[in-house]
Amino acid sequence: MYFWGPRLHCSCIHERKEYAMAGSRDIFEEIIDVADGHVQGDAAASVLARVQADPELHQFHAWVTEFLVTSAANPLETPPASTRAMLERLLPPRRTLADGVKDAIGSIARLVRDVPGGTAFAGARGASGTRRQLVFSTDIGADLVLELDVDADPMYITGQLLGGSSSYTARFTGDGDAVNVAADEFGEFVTTVPAMSFLRLDLLSDDGSVTIVDLTPFLDEAE
Repeated sequence: MYFWGPRLHCSCIHERKEYAMAGSRDIFEEIIDVADGHVQGDAAASVLARVQADPELHQFHAWVTEFLVTSAANPLETPPASTRAMLERLLPPRRTLADGVKDAIGSIARLVRDVPGGTAFAGARGASGTRRQLVFSTDIGADLVLELDVDADPMYITGQLLGGSSSYTARFTGDGDAVNVAADEFGEFVTTVPAMSFLRLDLLSDDGSVTIVDLTPFLDEAE
């Protein structure tokens, strides 16, 4: 880490006249090379002759020469260790490959209860259809309850996060457009998604954590 003194580049000049020369470099870059000692002999003499014949080039050459003298008097300096440590504390920490993998994967929800949909006896009302009920355990200390109506098109989905923070967004991703729905103050959400061949639910918390729920195995209609 270094503190930078003045450094020269032709882009430091806000206004410059362009000299388009077939088969040659920018005249301003040539002047810099001559002043810096990178070009000598006949090539340098040719450039200086053009400088003397053009007031704008002469002014630029004078500026470059003065800049180089100032730059030589202000070399790079290594900052004190305390300054380096302070700057490093202000910079964001370096992210490792493990951090990236952790963000990409998040945590995987674990299925703890599955009640397939089907015909159920409903007392005096007779038989009624039921949605598939799923309960998942998550690493954020909360259970996710889902109900899927896979017979409908689009699929009807309701869910609720029991415990933990209720501030999250449910994102459904499949072979169509992603569907985002924010949970309400009770951690509940209701949405519909188009029929898909695979479906993944990501619970996106405000703190940046992601919980992944694979819903693909539950997309088949109940028989």
